[in-house]
Amino acid sequence: DLEQSPYLDVLSERGALTTLQMMELKPGTVITTDVAREICVRTNRHVLLAGKVAIVGGEYLVTLEATDCNSGKRLATAKAQASTKAKVLEALDTVADHVRRSLGESAKSLNSYDVPIHQATTASLEALQAYSAGATLNELGKDQSESLPLFQRAVELDPSFAMAYGQIANDYYNLSEFKLASQNYKKAMDLSGNVNAKERLVLQAHYYAEGVGDRLQGIKTYQLWAATYPRESAPAVNIIDSYTQIGQYAAAISEGERALAAYESNSLIYSTLARAYADDGRFDEALSVAAKAIRNGKDSEGLHSTMFQIAVARHNPDSIHQEMVWAENHASGWYAWYFPYLQASVAAAAGHYALATAYYRKSYDVAISAGLVEAADDVLTDEAETEVSLGLRSAARATLGRLRNPTADVEDLALVHAQLGDVAFAEQFIARHASETADTLMANVYLPQLRSVLDMQDGRPAEAIADLDIATPYELKSYVVLYERGQAYLRAGEAQAAAAQYQKILVHPGSTPISVLYPLAHFGLARAYALQHNAVDSRKEYGQFLELWRDADEDLPVLKQARLEFAQVK
Repeated sequence: DLEQSPYLDVLSERGALTTLQMMELKPGTVITTDVAREICVRTNRHVLLAGKVAIVGGEYLVTLEATDCNSGKRLATAKAQASTKAKVLEALDTVADHVRRSLGESAKSLNSYDVPIHQATTASLEALQAYSAGATLNELGKDQSESLPLFQRAVELDPSFAMAYGQIANDYYNLSEFKLASQNYKKAMDLSGNVNAKERLVLQAHYYAEGVGDRLQGIKTYQLWAATYPRESAPAVNIIDSYTQIGQYAAAISEGERALAAYESNSLIYSTLARAYADDGRFDEALSVAAKAIRNGKDSEGLHSTMFQIAVARHNPDSIHQEMVWAENHASGWYAWYFPYLQASVAAAAGHYALATAYYRKSYDVAISAGLVEAADDVLTDEAETEVSLGLRSAARATLGRLRNPTADVEDLALVHAQLGDVAFAEQFIARHASETADTLMANVYLPQLRSVLDMQDGRPAEAIADLDIATPYELKSYVVLYERGQAYLRAGEAQAAAAQYQKILVHPGSTPISVLYPLAHFGLARAYALQHNAVDSRKEYGQFLELWRDADEDLPVLKQARLEFAQVK
């Protein structure tokens, strides 16, 4: 009788012991019908069978009832009498046969719920159901703006639900709301004391890699996760992404190729591997992975972001047009604001500043309308950084004046302020992060960049060069380190060393193919050759830059300066 008997030992053989722990029920708990139904839901079963044997008038009455785990609806009931104890099993066979026939083709005949329950530690079944609904949307590739409210509902129902906070953090991270993501990663870690071993591993991996930017520790934890649970594809996706984020593309590709062979059904593996190939300049292989993904029904915005940037890098107008059409037909979710941002970057890299401004405005407006304030401010920050690179310092200050949070603790914002000579803002940022963990990107990339810019402001190029030494292992994650180092070498009069930095940018066209720093690397290389009195190569590089900017806005200070210097090289 389920109402009276503890079935913990039997149920533990089918995973119920772990489920009871997740329900925060102690071992030895009596499994009542209500508890059994919750176990049924949590373990993704469809039907609960409850049996009872009762003595009625000297005979035995055997009853078997089948109910829908999720709704509690009665699906079938059968009763049989046994005149003696020896005939009870015979009666049980009779009722079991009747119930099985009544249920018919089990899974197809039952009005079962749509969303599978994911195993996660919480005492609240309602919170778990909201969490599972959000996780299912993520698995289906839906936009994070759809799943985020479900995870937020889960923590409303259970404020100590660590895994739900982790999913909130993941959604914010993918929506480019990085500060909110970091706060929720920390919240998840703070609550991880009561989760099981696997959940703790998952939370730690995300916390290190995405929460605090310690990508190397994050990779190690993801690798432990992958080794411990080899059937799961999620750690592989994050390992590929983390290696790509730090510019170690060979490692990302190696992991991605292995993961794709093992987990062909995971759409994120296609997009992360394609991006790793593209960032490494292996455009044909990136497009091959993208084509395979589309054939297999694994198309995604991430894939098309990569395909668009490859089309731009190859100056392929037909492919660019195709990607623009695709984006117009999929203008929802994060890609609705991100694609205009990509277009702004492309326009700026070609010297089309007026056009870039219009795209930046569109990207900002869409992000604001979606409630993504941090992403919108990041768009403005990138716009200001681009304006500084184009020599439009007044425009950059005006752009920063539009920020919703002008004092945000964001590395890119601090970098723009440093480039504009706002020393106090940059120094305060450095002071706030002085105790940063030694292995984080903050300690190894962002703070060195800031210190380098400040040293250049003070006329100390040698110190600026030294500042960037620690960033060398990560210098291909973007062009900023290489470009800053090239500028410092030029200022120090070390033309050959400067040329090497700009050349490294130009031989890696995939790293940031739509960055304005790529064409400006031709300009910097031309200056380095001129400093070496190599007029032939200098004129060639000036010519390359001016050809890339042949349709650029005429009033750009950088363009005017390049033309002036080109005319002076004999």
